[in-house]
Amino acid sequence: MSLKTLRTLTAIAQQGSFAAAGEKLGLTQAAVSIQVRQLEDELGARLFDRIGRNQVLNPDGRKVLERAEKSSGCTIS
Repeated sequence: MSLKTLRTLTAIAQQGSFAAAGEKLGLTQAAVSIQVRQLEDELGARLFDRIGRNQVLNPDGRKVLERAEKSSGCTIS
C-alpha cells in the first residue's frame, strides 16, 4: 500500500467520485480507477459502494481510510 494510493483513497472519499478525485490530484479518472482496483486486490476487499457516479466508502473502506490517516497524516486539503 503506497502513500500515493492512500492519498488517492482520501481524495475519493472527500470528493465523492473518481473523476473529481483525479482532477484534484492531477490524475485521469482511469488512473484513479486502476489505483483503487489494485488496492482492493491487495487488500482482498471492496472499499467503495458505487452509487451511480458517486463512490461511497463502505465499512472496509472507512477502516482503511482511518488507518491511513492515523499512520501517515494523509489528508487532502
